[in-house]
Amino acid sequence: DAMTYRDALLIQGRSYKSNKEYLAAVFQFFKWCQLMNYCNHNPFESVTVGQKPKAKPNQARDRWTHIELKRLLRSSSFKASTIDFKWVTRLMLYGGLRPSEACQLKPADIKLIDGIQCISVDDSGALQRLKNLNAKRYVPIHNALLEQGFMAFVTQRKSTHTQLFDYKPVGINEDWSKNYCKQLAKLQNEIGMQANKRPTAYGFRHTFIDEMKQLDISEHIVAQIVGHANPNITFSRYGKDINVAALLKDIERIEYQI
Repeated sequence: DAMTYRDALLIQGRSYKSNKEYLAAVFQFFKWCQLMNYCNHNPFESVTVGQKPKAKPNQARDRWTHIELKRLLRSSSFKASTIDFKWVTRLMLYGGLRPSEACQLKPADIKLIDGIQCISVDDSGALQRLKNLNAKRYVPIHNALLEQGFMAFVTQRKSTHTQLFDYKPVGINEDWSKNYCKQLAKLQNEIGMQANKRPTAYGFRHTFIDEMKQLDISEHIVAQIVGHANPNITFSRYGKDINVAALLKDIERIEYQI
């Protein structure tokens, strides 16, 4: 049964890291069962997900090429999609948000910080969750989003919604982005993007980070914008967060020309 469970994990499309974490969680559960004398051995003792893929970390998750972005955003399917879907897509593309971070936003999470409109990524809401402590941050809003009417959308939602978007947490893991990802997959099918040969929803964030890398923006700045741990021990231990005005200058260097 343990091996059957392992085999099921391997064909469900998760990353190597996610499969390893799933298996580790079940192993820990049976370790506790053994401690409590509910079973006399741990059936997951020697079960593994195999060797880690040899692809470089920066090749593990596909980014969107500019051609793919044009194909998506200029399609009639995207134009006909919901306003929520459009804004979540743009927030990932122009702000580097994780899919769940964008889907769980509240109108109150759009704040004016030092005269600059920002997204407050936090877990202050009842069902809001963050991946880790580094994920809590302010992300200045790219001018491209302001020009497309994002603030007018936020103002309208403030009067009618407690959440900025209509997405809800789904399943036992309370996954905020599951329905968005289903919408994206359906849209990609409609425009002829083949499954297993196309970038994912998380790929928008990966694209944003890669664009910053190509622009040679300092890694500690990128880390603060996207909610990663600061890679530099000196800056992480002794440096204060960079102000949002400075962050905005680098964010607005991103131009997809789509």
